[in-house]
Amino acid sequence: MAMSFALVYKLYFQRLYVYCRQFTKSAYDAEDIVQEVFAKLWGNRDSIIADSTLRGLLFTIARNNLISAYRRNINAPVYEIIWTIAIQSGERILRR
Repeated sequence: MAMSFALVYKLYFQRLYVYCRQFTKSAYDAEDIVQEVFAKLWGNRDSIIADSTLRGLLFTIARNNLISAYRRNINAPVYEIIWTIAIQSGERILRR
Protein backbone atom coordinates (compact mmCIF):
# COMPACT_ATOMS: atom_id res chain seq x y z
CA MET A 1 0.00 0.00 0.00
CA ALA A 2 2.80 2.44 0.88
CA MET A 3 4.45 1.83 -2.48
CA SER A 4 1.16 2.49 -4.28
CA PHE A 5 0.73 5.70 -2.31
CA ALA A 6 4.25 6.80 -3.21
CA LEU A 7 3.46 6.21 -6.88
CA VAL A 8 0.23 8.24 -6.64
CA TYR A 9 2.15 11.00 -4.88
CA LYS A 10 4.80 11.01 -7.59
CA LEU A 11 2.22 11.06 -10.39
CA TYR A 12 -0.04 13.76 -9.00
CA PHE A 13 1.97 16.06 -6.74
CA GLN A 14 3.19 18.39 -9.50
CA ARG A 15 -0.21 18.54 -11.22
CA LEU A 16 -1.99 19.36 -7.98
CA TYR A 17 0.67 21.87 -7.02
CA VAL A 18 0.31 23.78 -10.31
CA TYR A 19 -3.49 23.69 -9.97
CA CYS A 20 -3.35 25.08 -6.42
CA ARG A 21 -0.62 27.59 -7.21
CA GLN A 22 -2.73 29.27 -9.87
CA PHE A 23 -5.35 30.09 -7.24
CA THR A 24 -3.21 30.81 -4.20
CA LYS A 25 -0.40 32.72 -5.93
CA SER A 26 1.81 31.41 -3.16
CA ALA A 27 4.22 28.50 -3.39
CA TYR A 28 4.01 27.91 0.36
CA ASP A 29 0.20 27.88 0.46
CA ALA A 30 -0.06 25.70 -2.64
CA GLU A 31 2.35 23.14 -1.23
CA ASP A 32 0.52 23.15 2.09
CA ILE A 33 -2.82 22.51 0.39
CA VAL A 34 -1.39 19.68 -1.71
CA GLN A 35 0.08 18.08 1.41
CA GLU A 36 -3.39 18.27 2.99
CA VAL A 37 -4.83 16.55 -0.10
CA PHE A 38 -2.48 13.61 0.29
CA ALA A 39 -3.02 13.48 4.05
CA LYS A 40 -6.79 13.23 3.46
CA LEU A 41 -6.25 10.59 0.79
CA TRP A 42 -4.11 8.54 3.16
CA GLY A 43 -6.50 9.01 6.06
CA ASN A 44 -9.48 7.88 4.01
CA ARG A 45 -7.74 5.17 2.00
CA ASP A 46 -10.00 2.43 3.37
CA SER A 47 -13.19 4.17 2.28
CA ILE A 48 -12.16 4.99 -1.31
CA ILE A 49 -14.44 3.34 -3.84
CA ALA A 50 -12.48 1.45 -6.45
CA ASP A 51 -14.80 2.58 -9.28
CA SER A 52 -14.16 6.29 -8.71
CA THR A 53 -11.30 7.93 -10.56
CA LEU A 54 -8.35 8.84 -8.40
CA ARG A 55 -7.62 11.96 -10.44
CA GLY A 56 -11.15 13.28 -9.93
CA LEU A 57 -11.00 12.53 -6.23
CA LEU A 58 -7.64 14.29 -5.76
CA PHE A 59 -8.71 17.41 -7.62
CA THR A 60 -12.04 17.53 -5.77
CA ILE A 61 -10.20 17.39 -2.45
CA ALA A 62 -7.82 20.09 -3.70
CA ARG A 63 -10.70 22.31 -4.80
CA ASN A 64 -12.42 21.91 -1.43
CA ASN A 65 -9.16 22.70 0.38
CA LEU A 66 -8.68 25.80 -1.78
CA ILE A 67 -12.17 26.99 -0.90
CA SER A 68 -11.53 26.36 2.79
CA ALA A 69 -8.21 28.21 2.65
CA TYR A 70 -9.87 31.14 0.91
CA ARG A 71 -12.58 31.31 3.56
CA ARG A 72 -9.99 31.13 6.33
CA ASN A 73 -7.90 33.89 4.84
CA ILE A 74 -10.60 36.25 3.62
CA ASN A 75 -10.86 37.95 6.99
CA ALA A 76 -7.22 37.60 7.94
CA PRO A 77 -5.84 40.88 9.29
CA VAL A 78 -2.94 41.06 6.84
CA TYR A 79 -3.13 44.82 6.41
CA GLU A 80 -3.38 45.37 10.16
CA ILE A 81 -0.22 43.36 10.67
CA ILE A 82 1.65 45.29 7.97
CA TRP A 83 0.40 48.57 9.43
CA THR A 84 1.50 47.60 12.95
CA ILE A 85 4.96 46.54 11.76
CA ALA A 86 5.35 49.75 9.79
CA ILE A 87 4.33 51.89 12.75
CA GLN A 88 6.70 50.05 15.07
CA SER A 89 9.59 50.49 12.66
CA GLY A 90 8.77 54.16 12.06
CA GLU A 91 8.14 53.61 8.36
CA ARG A 92 5.61 55.79 6.58
CA ILE A 93 3.13 53.80 4.54
CA LEU A 94 0.79 56.52 3.32
CA ARG A 95 2.47 58.97 1.01
CA ARG A 96 0.95 61.99 -0.68
